[in-house]
Amino acid sequence: MKRETVFETVVLRMLSASKTDVLRNPRQLDLLKSKQTCPCCNKEMGAKDLEDHIDGQACVCNNYQCNDYKTAIFVIQDSLFVDFRLSLQYLFLFIYCWASSNT
Repeated sequence: MKRETVFETVVLRMLSASKTDVLRNPRQLDLLKSKQTCPCCNKEMGAKDLEDHIDGQACVCNNYQCNDYKTAIFVIQDSLFVDFRLSLQYLFLFIYCWASSNT
C-alpha cells in the first residue's frame, strides 16, 4: 500500500471515530488515566459520556455522601493534553500529520 493511501486511511478513520474510540488508545498507552479517584472522598469515580464536551467523557463522583457528588473531572485533567484547546481527536490527527511529514 502506498504511503499516501495509508495516510489517508488513518486520517479518515480518525475523523470518523467516536469520541470514546479516540480515548481508548491513549488510555492503553497510559497517556490518559483510565480511572480517576474523587479528591474529596477518595472513592473511584465513574465514567460519564458528555456529548456537549469537547472530549465526550468525564469522570463523575457517584458517592451520594460526598460533598463533590456528581462533580465532573474531565478525562484530560492531569495529563499532558490539558492545556490544548483542541479535541483529542484533532490533536492526535495533528500529531499524526506532523509525524508523517517528518519521516
